[in-house]
Amino acid sequence: MKVLLVNPPLRRMVSANVPAFVEKERGTYPPLGLLYIAAYLRERGPVGIEVQVLDTVLMNLTDQQIEEHVREANPDVIGVQTLTFTLLDSLSLVQIAKKVNPHITTVLGGRHCDHYPVETLCHPGVDFVVTGEGEVTMTCLVEHLNDLDILKDMPGLTFRYGDRIVNNPGIPIEKLDELPFPARDMTPYGEYRFLLAKDAVFTTLVTSRGCPYRCSFCDEGHHKFRAFSAQRVVEEILDCRRRLGIRQFFIFDSTFTVDRQRVLDICALLLEHKVDVSFDIRSRIDLMDDEMLHALKQAGCSRIQYGVESGNNGILAAIGKNITVEQVRQVVHKTRTYGFEILCDFMIGLPGETAREVEDTIRLALELPINYAQFAITTPYPGTALYRYGMEKGLFGDYWGVFSRDPSEEFRAHLWEESLDRKQLTDLMMQAYERFYFRPAYIVQELRNMNSLSEIYHKIKAGLRLAFCSVKERM
Repeated sequence: MKVLLVNPPLRRMVSANVPAFVEKERGTYPPLGLLYIAAYLRERGPVGIEVQVLDTVLMNLTDQQIEEHVREANPDVIGVQTLTFTLLDSLSLVQIAKKVNPHITTVLGGRHCDHYPVETLCHPGVDFVVTGEGEVTMTCLVEHLNDLDILKDMPGLTFRYGDRIVNNPGIPIEKLDELPFPARDMTPYGEYRFLLAKDAVFTTLVTSRGCPYRCSFCDEGHHKFRAFSAQRVVEEILDCRRRLGIRQFFIFDSTFTVDRQRVLDICALLLEHKVDVSFDIRSRIDLMDDEMLHALKQAGCSRIQYGVESGNNGILAAIGKNITVEQVRQVVHKTRTYGFEILCDFMIGLPGETAREVEDTIRLALELPINYAQFAITTPYPGTALYRYGMEKGLFGDYWGVFSRDPSEEFRAHLWEESLDRKQLTDLMMQAYERFYFRPAYIVQELRNMNSLSEIYHKIKAGLRLAFCSVKERM
């Protein structure tokens, strides 16, 4: 049995809610979800299974080159990561696989499939859809591929069974520590590049799944929070350091600091093992304190990313953030005193916002002692409270559902246009980027902080692209 797992290209991406130059210059990072599945299949799949991972984004492959790779791999099963933004590319890849060999079993899985499993299955060439966490489900699918009577009771599978469609919801994996480390060795891990990376070789790391919080604009809170143990997290870091030579880690948990004691234990273990690594984390403002900041700094954490979203207390309350602007100021200033780099996320055009409230947000970003700011236009995504609220108010229908059934390259995601229209929102977002990144004092500060010619090159390139996009948006 041969299995090929594919990270599809990004050529037909649905327009995101951040500027194109941000997406382009951000870089590429390992498809960690696929690498978890690859590792599970390799370790616990059927005897004789052969697993490969093809990252078409990293390799910048054309459709013709993808076809050649599929033909050479000659898989029995091809699994394609499927996000809403990449749906068109994922479906195109299915067609390529079926062109190479109509008997290849195609499997799609990812966050888009979680929300629209049946719609995804109904596209030509799609044989199975995996929902939820795919390690166990994908392995069982491969093991019982020719026995649909067993598969019809398998959690997390959607497929045609006779004249009906089986649609079984996924079940979260409770004992995360039992999962093998992601199969980073199945991709050219040393070739990934990330704008904020200071080392030539880095990787991403996930130490928990799900989120206990219920922000209205995010669907992560609908997934039960579970975490790897501190011991398991440090073992994975040690494995990357010793076996692969990786010393920089971007921890992609939605909120790394949910379990305070676990954070302190991870830091203590890193110090105990004297691991020479650097890592960055994401945190909520209201979960950070002095003891944690001190422990993180000692253990090698260099950057903290905070989701601030708005500079207006009324808006923060309305979206369920449960923080205040004053808390933001206090925690960010405290974080700075410990010597961390700081990145803050802000949203433009939240419910109830006019240009005045957006100005509050921009001014807060300019006031805070932070190194980076990311501004995104509020976009209602499927599965979020914001999406349901927008439909209830009659601002839009189930447009993501329409796109899922009939995807088109002309599709444009709806923005939250209750008070500000698309052009106003885009102008405000570009103004926010310009005012933050084109300050002379900021430019001098960042040039002083750069450690290599490569870092200088990539950041200057990103800055020039920002300048070009700013002019282009106004033409």
